[in-house]
Amino acid sequence: MTRKRKTSRNRQPSQSAAAEDEEFFDAFQEFVGEVMLLNGRFLSVAAELGDELGISPPQWQAVVVAKGQPRTVSQYARRLGIQRQSMQYTISGLVERGFMELLPNPDHRRSPLIRLTDAGANLVTQLQHREIELCRRFTRGLDLTGADMNRLRAELHALRMVGAGSDET
Repeated sequence: MTRKRKTSRNRQPSQSAAAEDEEFFDAFQEFVGEVMLLNGRFLSVAAELGDELGISPPQWQAVVVAKGQPRTVSQYARRLGIQRQSMQYTISGLVERGFMELLPNPDHRRSPLIRLTDAGANLVTQLQHREIELCRRFTRGLDLTGADMNRLRAELHALRMVGAGSDET
């Protein structure tokens, strides 16, 4: 993914390399714009599909991420790439509604672990049915295979990791 810049003898970028860099930068800007527009549209559709359950897109994200091991609010926030305060607000609402519960954290007295309740696990199942509708809405009419989706996911993951400067998942 790393590109070397062509240079002339005086170590200045050649005109063709500068033009190529500008073309790449313009294409990257267009790509990022499409990702942002896709995210906005995705959140809009997710809000529509979650409305019947009274679940907002941030709550949807939180319960889906909570399917795994119990985590702290900070760990959930880092996983989703959002601020801890926003995650705290989202999780507090889910705890109040009985979808998540707080557990003692043996590693940190003031930072409880959060996990799904049985009601939360049931909510995840209901949301999975809505994820099928999300998939249909966003891929209808496109000739994409599972392999295509895996390749796109891997490329977006690589961009995210390089941008974060880390190898986290």
